[in-house]
Amino acid sequence: HLATHGEFDRELPLASRVYFNQWEPLYAGEMLGLELQGCELVVLSACQTGLPPEIEEGLVVGDELQGLAQALFVAGTPSAVLTLWNVDDASTRQLMEAMYWELMSGVSKAEALRRAQLSLIHNIPYRHPYYWAPFVLYGVWR
Repeated sequence: HLATHGEFDRELPLASRVYFNQWEPLYAGEMLGLELQGCELVVLSACQTGLPPEIEEGLVVGDELQGLAQALFVAGTPSAVLTLWNVDDASTRQLMEAMYWELMSGVSKAEALRRAQLSLIHNIPYRHPYYWAPFVLYGVWR
C-alpha cells in the first residue's frame, strides 16, 4: 500500500509515476522490474494512478493499462486498487481503513472495496461520488 501522490503521463504512460517525495518518483517503467509475484494486492491510494483525470483527443480509453496498472501486472501482482482522479486525504484514509478491515474479515477484494465505498456513501460528509468512486479494483477480484 502506497499513500502518496501520483500522476498519469498522457504522452508516455510508462512515465506515469508515484512520488515518495518531490525528488524521488517511482515510474511505471521502473515498476516493471519489481518482483510482486507474492503480493496479492497492490493499493496505490494516490491521485491519478488508474486513469488520467480527463480523456483528451488522441488518448484511447484503456491507455491507463499502459501505465501503472500494466507495470504492476507485469511485475507479478494479480490485483491492484488504483484511482480514476484526484482523491481527498481524509475520505481516502477512512475508505482504506474500512477496506482493510473488510479484507481481514475474509471477504473478496471486490466485496471489501464495495463495502468500504458503501461506508463512505452512508457517511454524510463523504456521500458524494467524488469521495468514494475514484477507487477501482483492476485484475483478480477474489
